Amino acid sequence: MKTDMSQAATKQDVKEAMEEVLGEIRNLADMTHHRFVELEKHMDKRFSKVEKDIEKIFNHLDALSKRLDITEDERVVMGHQIQRAFSWLKTLADKIGVELKP
Repeated sequence: MKTDMSQAATKQDVKEAMEEVLGEIRNLADMTHHRFVELEKHMDKRFSKVEKDIEKIFNHLDALSKRLDITEDERVVMGHQIQRAFSWLKTLADKIGVELKP
């Protein structure tokens, strides 16, 4: 390519300059593509880890919810058992003539 600016550029000079510019654009595009591919890989790893963490959290929440359901059921059963025992106690107290006071 000519470096002397006193003469008019030939078609060959323009062609060489365009090829050089296009080569630089290709290099820039390749570097940009490479960076995006690397960034995408990195983000995929991050998202994969986040998805696993979220799945663990939901599994723990499900386990806690199940435990609370069982505990609530147990409380209801215990409440019925206490009511029944109190009813028996009251019946017994009435039969033997004992007054139950609060």
